[in-house]
Amino acid sequence: MSITNILTATTYSRQISTVTTQPIRYVLNTHHHFDHAGSNASFMPSAQVIGHENVRVNMLRNFGPSASPEGAPKITYSDQTSVHLGGVEVRHTI
Repeated sequence: MSITNILTATTYSRQISTVTTQPIRYVLNTHHHFDHAGSNASFMPSAQVIGHENVRVNMLRNFGPSASPEGAPKITYSDQTSVHLGGVEVRHTI
């Protein structure tokens, strides 16, 4: 999903809350573009942000003064990563 701003993030959070009372635990960034990662911080503190090591570097470098360091991935990987939830594996590779 593309999360361009706080309004979009809030809308997604509300929609997700209609199917579960569980908090959003993970945000997995596929790349650093603002339209996909710009509102990461909106999902905190419940969510951990995960992304390729270059996503973090590029977010902090390219978002300029609007960069939210707390929204940059805190968990990074170099090749691939998997999140295992409820018997389902979500895998992201580069």
